[in-house]
Amino acid sequence: MPKQTIYRHCQPETNLFGRADGRSFGPGVGNVKGESVSRRYRTTVFVVDDELAVRDSLKWLLEAAGYRVVTYGSAGEFLDDYRPDRPGCLLADVCMPGIGGIELLRELRNRKSVLPVVILTGYSEAQIASAALEAGAMTFLEKPFNDRELLSIVEEALTENLCRLGLTMPPELRSAVQTGA
Repeated sequence: MPKQTIYRHCQPETNLFGRADGRSFGPGVGNVKGESVSRRYRTTVFVVDDELAVRDSLKWLLEAAGYRVVTYGSAGEFLDDYRPDRPGCLLADVCMPGIGGIELLRELRNRKSVLPVVILTGYSEAQIASAALEAGAMTFLEKPFNDRELLSIVEEALTENLCRLGLTMPPELRSAVQTGA
C-alpha cells in the first residue's frame, strides 16, 4: 500500500526545517546546541497498541531517535489522557480489544483533532487500508515495517502537526538550519 498523506497545509515550498526539497535532516535533527526540534516544541509520539512487546519496541526505537514517547495499552487509556493542545502524532494498532485504531481515529476526528494518525497493522488487507485512509489516517503501515520508513513518517507527521497547530520555528533556529550553522 503506497503512503498517502492528507496533511499538506504547511508552506508547500518549504518544510518546517526550511528545506525547499521537502526533506528534513532526519528524526529529531534540525537542532541548535543539541536541542532537538521535537524537544523544543515538546512534541510527543503517542503509541497505542495492546501488545506490550510492540509498545516497548516502538518506544525504544523512537526514544533512540530523540523523540519523546508515551505508550498506551488501549485506545480508552489514550482518550482519557489526550489533550488536543499537545503537539505530536499517534501510532495506533488497527486491531485491539475494545476500540480499534480506525475507531480511535474516527473519535479523534469527531473531536476535531488535527493529530496525525498512522495506522499500524499485522494484516495485509486492502479493505482495512482503505478504511483507515478514508477515516483520515495519514498513512497505513504493515508490521513488520522498516525502521527508517517509520522514523521518516513520524518526522513528517510531527512537522505537519506543528504547522496545523499554528506553531512556527523560531527565527534563530530557522536561520541556523538554513545556513548550516
